[in-house]
Amino acid sequence: MRRVIGGVTLALILLFAGCGKQSEVTGETTELFSSFMISQSGALRFDGYGYLHFYSKETDSWLYLCNRPSCLHRDSSCGAYWGEGYAHAFYYDNSLYVLQIASEAWDGRLFRANRYGEERQEIGRTESFPAPAYTMQIVGSNLYYIGEIWSDDQNEETRVLCRVSLKDGSYDSLPQPDTGYSVESFQEYAVTDEYLYYMYIVSDIDINDFIDWDTGEFTDESWKEIVYATQLYRMDRKTEVFELVFERKTVGAVPHMVEILKNRDEQFLLVLDNQVVEYDSNTGETTLLLDMEAVAAEGWSNMRPVGDLWVVNMSHSQFILLEDWKEIDRFEGSAEAYYQVLGMSDEVVYFVGNNGLSYMDYEDMLNGDYVIHDVNGYW
Repeated sequence: MRRVIGGVTLALILLFAGCGKQSEVTGETTELFSSFMISQSGALRFDGYGYLHFYSKETDSWLYLCNRPSCLHRDSSCGAYWGEGYAHAFYYDNSLYVLQIASEAWDGRLFRANRYGEERQEIGRTESFPAPAYTMQIVGSNLYYIGEIWSDDQNEETRVLCRVSLKDGSYDSLPQPDTGYSVESFQEYAVTDEYLYYMYIVSDIDINDFIDWDTGEFTDESWKEIVYATQLYRMDRKTEVFELVFERKTVGAVPHMVEILKNRDEQFLLVLDNQVVEYDSNTGETTLLLDMEAVAAEGWSNMRPVGDLWVVNMSHSQFILLEDWKEIDRFEGSAEAYYQVLGMSDEVVYFVGNNGLSYMDYEDMLNGDYVIHDVNGYW
């Protein structure tokens, strides 16, 4: 039986509120991250009561996604209300899509509506729901995500790569590679025309076996000898044949930062703890681009491409700007706030943190005017 390596779930405490006149809502989703969906004209997010809100840069405020005149947005008659429970919302092909938990088993229902949430139609059901801390991707007319499936028989949770057609709502749980290890954690994925890429952290020993759960302490020092392998597989989408194309082994602590990114020239970048490595899918060769300890020895949490630059998120509200993998500047947000960079859409760089959604104009960033603006409104 395979067991899942325990991981840290990213918890985003996001409090906003908004109401007002309906803003023009257009564009397709360009970035789907946790409970935030960034489109070309703004951002979408559900509040904790089942209401869908839209942020428009034009109005600089959160609005209920409701097109009904004089609506007070207080009950199920509101056009922004979708029902309580966890859900994701995003735009594709000028339509609004909502993927909503259908039951305690964490299966899902996929709805399609017009861009204001009207004319709703359930178009499909899924057997899993996106893991909260993992990015979803729209490739072609399909939504991809890492889903979580709970097995009552085995009393464990399994992560699988899922695909949902945004045309007809059909759902597939895609094949998984046989890693050959008894303990594994599916961490990341990437989609190309020919291949699906899967990134795993695997081991033959479970670190949990060395923990006294009454005290939270390790029972002995044997855990320091555990060998972990970070593996990258690719699956031919026609033949569904898997190939191990990259592997790196470490001893001791579980790798804390494993990620697949895409450079602006569509080259794969592998984040392996404190190193950023370029992976050439044609030759299988890897090139070290950045040793993060050289620029962020004090620690870092994530990095995102922003136009021709990369933004590295350090602790709390500190950031490093990279160009051609060299540091060109640093900037800070409010000392009282915690920010994490989400990405860029329509020349706006978005951040999220304990002040809610924030943004910086990309042109200002290029000119060294590093002002992070908090979006008006809370919930």
